[in-house]
Amino acid sequence: MAIKTYTGPRAPRVYDGSETINGWIRTIAERETYPGVRRRNQIAMDGNPVQLYFYQELKRGRRCSCWEKNGNPFSGCRTCFGTGMVGGYQKYGTYQFLIDPTLPEVESSGLEIKTGVEGPEAWVLGDEYQTGYLKALINLQGNWGPVDHLSLFHWAPEGGAVKWEVRPFFGSGGFLVLTQTNLERLTNKPQLLEIKVTLERPGLEAQSPVVVNGFLRIKRTPDAQLIIKGNRPKINTAIALEELGALDEWSTATHWIDHTLPLVTSKDWFYNIEEETRWKVVEASALDPQGYLLSWELPCMKLQKDSPIYQYPV
Repeated sequence: MAIKTYTGPRAPRVYDGSETINGWIRTIAERETYPGVRRRNQIAMDGNPVQLYFYQELKRGRRCSCWEKNGNPFSGCRTCFGTGMVGGYQKYGTYQFLIDPTLPEVESSGLEIKTGVEGPEAWVLGDEYQTGYLKALINLQGNWGPVDHLSLFHWAPEGGAVKWEVRPFFGSGGFLVLTQTNLERLTNKPQLLEIKVTLERPGLEAQSPVVVNGFLRIKRTPDAQLIIKGNRPKINTAIALEELGALDEWSTATHWIDHTLPLVTSKDWFYNIEEETRWKVVEASALDPQGYLLSWELPCMKLQKDSPIYQYPV
């Protein structure tokens, strides 16, 4: 039995030039034109750069206890910094870790979790305990380097104490007092670190110490690579409520940066190293022809010191 294979005549293929546009021109742009523009942008930044640190709002992680309690994040929270996510922001070129009551797998003895009116949860001693402790692990496997920031947020009444200690999880060494110097002795190689926090009070009738969180941030790149170079061609400044004697200075400026940052949103902000000012991104406009990022144009607003962002450590 024969198999029918005849399909009839076909219309000749028409070449309209789109193959060249979609092929060679795009290839040349990606291999030569766009990389050349990137190099020129980087050279232009070296002329008179503004040196910045960049902070990106966290989009995932642990939900802060202040959010769970209030139905929305608390603007004065020292754990999420008003964002609702533990840690709040991520500084470019660093790795951070927060120990707080939302951290899973925390070993504790003699402690309970206290819920405040608006702020985040905290650890306190149980009514029948004069001393207690908690232990938590920090995983620095693949995330290690010099310490960029260490802050321990707690309160102790007169006669009471809160003691923070650290040691390698594997090994026979004892605990060291948790200071930046001691921590840097341990963060020079990837490993697991054990943090121990001890709470003490002089008697059961005394108030308990309160431990809110411990904040650790380490550098993942050399210092020079933590800095983002920007350009601000124009700054607009206004004085608010001058007629009432409240001389608040409000400034806006457009920051132009190259392709170093792969993502910027209106939730992020910059720290001007020389001026020691903080600038919130208002709008993020990317120059990215055919999805190839070349630069960012970022209108920013200067933040006042009552902004929740000012609570976040630079």
